[in-house]
Amino acid sequence: MEDEEPKNAETVKLSEYLNRKGKKFTYIYDFGDDWTHSILVEKLIDQQGIRAELVDGQGACPPEDCGGFWGYANLLEALADPNHEMHEEMLDWLGLEKGEDWDAGAFDLETAKAFVATV
Repeated sequence: MEDEEPKNAETVKLSEYLNRKGKKFTYIYDFGDDWTHSILVEKLIDQQGIRAELVDGQGACPPEDCGGFWGYANLLEALADPNHEMHEEMLDWLGLEKGEDWDAGAFDLETAKAFVATV
C-alpha cells in the first residue's frame, strides 16, 4: 500500500485495511507535525466485526501541536533542565507549575486499552 496516494482518514473505512493478517499501512496524524504510525494487523479475531484492540504501548502521548518529533525532543530537553532558557515557558505551555514534572514515560496500558475499545 506504500505506493498508493494518501487517503483522508475521515472517508476511509477501516475494513479496507484491517481485513487480513499481516496487512501493513501507515497512518499520519497531524500533517503539520507528521506523527507517523506504522500499523500491522497481527491477528483477526472476528471477520464480521472490525474493531481495533491495543496490545501494547509505551510512553505518554506528546502534547498536541508540540512541533512533531523534533519539537517534542526540544520540549523534553527544556523540561529536563531547570536552567534551560525555555524551561519555564514549556512548563507554562503544559499548564504545570514550577517544580512540577511531566512524565514522558507515563503509560497505563489498561486505560489505553479501554480508550481504544471505545473508538
